[in-house]
Amino acid sequence: MEVVGRSSVAAVGTTLDGLRKLKRNLGHLQTNEQIAGATGMGLIWLGALFHGRKAGFVKSTISSGLITLVWVVVFTVAVEMVASSRITVGLLRALQQDRHLLEELVIGVFSIVLVIVSLVKMLLRVSLIGLALQMAALFIVSALILAAKMYELRLDDIRRRGIQDVGGTQGQEGYYAAVQALQHRDLTPEDYTILQALDEFVVRPNLASPPEVIKALPTHVLTTRELKKPMQCCVCLFDLAEGDTVKIIPCFHQGHNACVDAWLTIKGVCPICNITVSADEEDFDSVESE
Repeated sequence: MEVVGRSSVAAVGTTLDGLRKLKRNLGHLQTNEQIAGATGMGLIWLGALFHGRKAGFVKSTISSGLITLVWVVVFTVAVEMVASSRITVGLLRALQQDRHLLEELVIGVFSIVLVIVSLVKMLLRVSLIGLALQMAALFIVSALILAAKMYELRLDDIRRRGIQDVGGTQGQEGYYAAVQALQHRDLTPEDYTILQALDEFVVRPNLASPPEVIKALPTHVLTTRELKKPMQCCVCLFDLAEGDTVKIIPCFHQGHNACVDAWLTIKGVCPICNITVSADEEDFDSVESE
């Protein structure tokens, strides 16, 4: 009985941890991927509408919502548990290098599942339109969960590689070599994590910005006119898109609202120019004078 209790507690802990990671990683996905997630949820309710012709719309809607919730929990936990296998981690890392391979694999698996379920539903005379919509919704949700997991693995790889390159046997020479290498090439989103590793290697005090200062920073929603030239978030370095809410640092660098908030909560400086973001406006006056 005690073993069963411990197993249950461990299972609940794994589930909650997986859902927390999923929520955090989904926030870093690109706008089109987040839109896909919203589309998936919309398809769930459309599927419920078609099913509702026979079972009643309210009952069918609740059923679809519960099915989706259970699917998200089960699939998230399954990905977290299976990802601990070396073979699975190797497969996921191979897939993240080739997005087309990932798409073919996921689409292939879901096509097989869709055919099997469709045959069963046909025998049971259930609405095929509603079935197709719900399967499409679950497909999108599952693909997003995989994308979030691969994002986490990619950052882990980059962080591990950056720390090894910077903090290994090379010492200070390795640090300066890494800095020079980054200065002479275009930055990518992956470089953001490497720069974090470089920054951690040099020990210096860095206080977070006060919450009231972070909250007071101006925000606005990007429009098409502002995006005539590509713009990147100053924190995650992903491209900014129309409709994104950005927060502007007093040095005029800007990034996703959530990214800037998270960064300043840990380090109270601009990630680009290293200007302190604090309640003391003298720091910003020096920037404007330049």
